[in-house]
Amino acid sequence: MMRKSLSVKQLKYLVKVKENSGLLFYQLVDKLSVELHVPKSTVRWNLGRLRDSRMIIAGNKDAKGVPVKLTEKGEIALRIMEGEYEFLGKSYCPKALFKAVHKLHIHGDDDEAKKIH
Repeated sequence: MMRKSLSVKQLKYLVKVKENSGLLFYQLVDKLSVELHVPKSTVRWNLGRLRDSRMIIAGNKDAKGVPVKLTEKGEIALRIMEGEYEFLGKSYCPKALFKAVHKLHIHGDDDEAKKIH
């Protein structure tokens, strides 16, 4: 699988997905197009990148009727962007975050692990 970087704009779309979780893909495209004053094709392209990056779950031409929502990966990215993970510092590494979550689960501190999830 090829790694793709996301733009700041696409990360901002994560916020919009969270705010509108449960809408169908086309409904979210229509709503965000009006709200953000951008063409539907731009919204579809950005949401498509988030779906391809596995940040969101959304329907497509083969799987219609799937409500749009953040994946765990998308939730973590959003929380990092919102500053919930200040402990990560400037040398943040995604693997370090997942190791930290895993360690909390193994050592029985599920309350702390739930805060991260």
